[in-house]
Amino acid sequence: MEEYLVIKHPCFVRNGSEEKAMKMLGGLKQVEHTFNMDNMRMQLNFRTEGDCCSKGVFGSHKDVIAFWVSVKKYRNKRTGEIVCRSEVLGSVRHVYEFEGMTDFQFLPAQEGKDIRDKIRYQGVDEDIQTFVNTPADHLYLVPQVFTRLDTPFTGPYRHTSDIRARRTDETGKPVLRRSRTIFATLVRVLAPPNGDPTPAMAQAGAIEQLRSVDKDLRKLVEDAFERRPIWTKSALANELKVNRSVLKIAIVGCAYCVSQGPYRLCYIRYGFDPRKEPSAKIYQTLDCRVKACTGVQKSAASHVVPAQIAPSNSKSSTSSKRKKESDEEARVLRCRFVSGKLPPTRQLLYHLCDIQMDSVQQIVHKNDGNETWTDTDGWCESGSMVHIRDFLTADMKNTAEKLRLKLVDDIEMAQGEATFDEEIDDMEEADETIEDEMDVD
Repeated sequence: MEEYLVIKHPCFVRNGSEEKAMKMLGGLKQVEHTFNMDNMRMQLNFRTEGDCCSKGVFGSHKDVIAFWVSVKKYRNKRTGEIVCRSEVLGSVRHVYEFEGMTDFQFLPAQEGKDIRDKIRYQGVDEDIQTFVNTPADHLYLVPQVFTRLDTPFTGPYRHTSDIRARRTDETGKPVLRRSRTIFATLVRVLAPPNGDPTPAMAQAGAIEQLRSVDKDLRKLVEDAFERRPIWTKSALANELKVNRSVLKIAIVGCAYCVSQGPYRLCYIRYGFDPRKEPSAKIYQTLDCRVKACTGVQKSAASHVVPAQIAPSNSKSSTSSKRKKESDEEARVLRCRFVSGKLPPTRQLLYHLCDIQMDSVQQIVHKNDGNETWTDTDGWCESGSMVHIRDFLTADMKNTAEKLRLKLVDDIEMAQGEATFDEEIDDMEEADETIEDEMDVD
């Protein structure tokens, strides 16, 4: 069966106009060139004489599974009966469709006359002033750049409401967005003069919002900051076994947020200054950004693909239990690095005390008793963060390679079991054949 390439031409192609339709596509060679290029769209020009005033339309490639069928209709002149007969000519695997809009076709404003040669200037004389002062016979400007989009914009258009139009800031200038209502206190934990002073208490708005939080949750958050002065939101959510979203209001009433420094994106208890406490270096954060070569994907579920797909009649209780265990493990790994396991995402924030690797902890405690503050490495030795990232990257690469080899072994084992089952079936069929022959005898 022959295989066809279908191009859904946006024009009516009548008998005898096939050559013109192919010329609008650039000819057979251009069609072959476009088809052989994976990332190239099919271009169609309505005017084929190379007019600079027109812009073509573009068709997108789609993979399909279809047949090219010829249907002929026969009518009996005496009885009026209509009979349709179909014939399969071949298969269709590739289709080009022109679904976008065409751009404006810019033409001179004189009907019946071709004045493109008059308005198409070939060059400019050396005396630019003479060229500018020369009167033009036809004032016609070709657009310098055509639009790059051929799909309509479906975004909603709306008028600015009267309330938003009347909203102003303290200086009387109009604003288009509401002011922040979280009342979070942002602090740069850096050495003077770049750093900010440590706030002693929360803003009045944050204290007022904290009263609306559930008492049990507020007590849990306050007790957590009494036990430990520095938390990331993920680590605190894991400690309290709650969702990160419920901490949005409660956490800003108990701690301030760090915007810059070794404790970036941490929440620190009001009144506590980590720049004066060398023992707080274990709570410094490491922004771990994993490269794609380590095998870490956007989701933890895509680390290892199972060798076999579970049957559709499997018990839902077992799958839900496994999903719950997987979610629990992913929640823990979001705030704690465990050697031999891949993180759930490619970018995470870890406290140094939550990195469970002996080599990393040796780097952290190497200068105990002789700490000196720096804005890049905090209380650790200079260059410690770079070395810690190297250890984490090496461990993740090693883990990804082990998981890949394990996946290969599982696939080979599954294939071997399938082959063994086929051999057993063949042996059983042979035994049945021998028994049938013995019964015949």
